[in-house]
Amino acid sequence: KIAIENSAIFCQNIGRGGIEAALYEMSEHFNSGFEVDMEKFILLQETIEVCETLKKNPYKINSYGSMLILTDNSKHLCEEFEKNGIISSKIGELCSNFMAKKVIKYSEVSFLERP
Repeated sequence: KIAIENSAIFCQNIGRGGIEAALYEMSEHFNSGFEVDMEKFILLQETIEVCETLKKNPYKINSYGSMLILTDNSKHLCEEFEKNGIISSKIGELCSNFMAKKVIKYSEVSFLERP
């Protein structure tokens, strides 16, 4: 509701396949590429520890309860979420000038493959 009231362009629940699948689906929906910084993702320490123990990629696990939101004003939307006790972060940008799915992690650049 907060996202829609604050001019969200696109909202998608992050479920099966995790954030990587959601990002890929969004880029296909808009026929564009994106650039995201994996260090901007908000992961609970418990999630990281369980994933390490189970040898799972935290960016590919089901993330029900999380959303991927596209907006023209991420700063304002993050502020509105914060006012309502919702943790959020700007993780990147949709790029209409190229189709690459660019991922930056610890200053290393890679490209997301189809999930």
